Amino acid sequence: MALFNIYENVKRAIQDLVSPEIQRLMGEIRALQVEVRRLDEKIDSRHRETLSEIHRLDERLGSELLRLDQKIDGLAEKMDLALKFHDRLARLEAKVGLSPP
Repeated sequence: MALFNIYENVKRAIQDLVSPEIQRLMGEIRALQVEVRRLDEKIDSRHRETLSEIHRLDERLGSELLRLDQKIDGLAEKMDLALKFHDRLARLEAKVGLSPP
């Protein structure tokens, strides 16, 4: 029986020493879990914002490229017209015997 009492006393002493530290560590772990969740949410939010901004810029770039393509096509048509005009003028000058200055 005395051996059992010694065991119980040692067990209680260890629990008295270790239990508060375990409780403190568990509290810190809970606080860290809350902080990790908060940071995950913040990262997710920033990620969504970044994706949204990328999508917006992609659409803007696409529309700008389309506008530039249309402008280039218009300039190409004008250039073709100018070349045709120049060619016709050169043929007319050749028919009438005019030479460019």
